[in-house]
Amino acid sequence: MGAGLAPLVNEPSAHVLNLSGVNLDVRNIACLELPARLFGRPRLRSGDTVEFAASFASHAQAYRVEWRGTFTLR
Repeated sequence: MGAGLAPLVNEPSAHVLNLSGVNLDVRNIACLELPARLFGRPRLRSGDTVEFAASFASHAQAYRVEWRGTFTLR
């Protein structure tokens, strides 16, 4: 993801949208959509909790960011 390239994900059912490198800016704007089945459920509803962990590594893995937590859906 970034440098105007398509994101690479290891889960084919995940949809990732990325806007990067606009006007020579190196920031990324990203959106991730995950189906409920990845959380072991047929459907997600308000009040459900999910555990989620993800990471992002920049070019040549110069930077790495991780997100992890248990979240209550609203």
